[in-house]
Amino acid sequence: MRRFKCMKCGRKTDPEEIHHDILAGSVPLCRSSGASAGSGGAGRKRRRGPCEGVIKPCITFFGEKLDNRVAKALESDKKKADAVIVIGTSLSVAPMSSVVRFLPPNIPRILINRNTIVLPTSKDKNKEGIDFRGDNYDFDVRLLGFCDDVVNVLTEGLEKGDADGFDTTMMTDRSFVFSGAVIDEEAGSEGVLQCTETVQCDNCAQIIENGRVVMKCTNCFDFDLCENCYTEQSKNHYQGCHKFIKC
Repeated sequence: MRRFKCMKCGRKTDPEEIHHDILAGSVPLCRSSGASAGSGGAGRKRRRGPCEGVIKPCITFFGEKLDNRVAKALESDKKKADAVIVIGTSLSVAPMSSVVRFLPPNIPRILINRNTIVLPTSKDKNKEGIDFRGDNYDFDVRLLGFCDDVVNVLTEGLEKGDADGFDTTMMTDRSFVFSGAVIDEEAGSEGVLQCTETVQCDNCAQIIENGRVVMKCTNCFDFDLCENCYTEQSKNHYQGCHKFIKC
């Protein structure tokens, strides 16, 4: 968290500015000020008081919508990807949970995590390309353990050119166990966690509860609507030119 941003005026700042607030356990408030639209006499503009908007890290918290740049970057880089590495996540929150299946189906998929997970089922039956590994295929290899430790072991082994010298145990044909791996006995013999996907309506920002209908735009990477918002907002979204499917 190297950068922070005011939720009111949008000003970005460094950690040093809010350091004392964090240590004191208080909510950091924006201290910036600017000229108001009114006149202070003789053509001068009056200065308004501090903004006092809440300052938050430049990261996406649960329940917040991703920056539009994320979807645009994914759509732009989709055909350039050589592989996809999933690291340190449960893949239970949309839209990032759909990134793996959004990318071309013929590229390698690598999981680095403390526990193994399964990919959410694709809701788009008209997706591009056919996965020769099958619709239920998830990862080509699973490296289970503390993520930092797994990455360090891989880096050291590859730098030495000793890819076969990793200190690990093979659990199944495509899973390898490192230090810190968590195997959930209740999830089955392979410790697979079945995660419930969380979807947020892009109009009203409400969480669409599991089992409720989701209207998903097939042209965009990340645009979902609840039933209540679909009728009106589907007409406004790209002037009604995009197609939605019921999930």
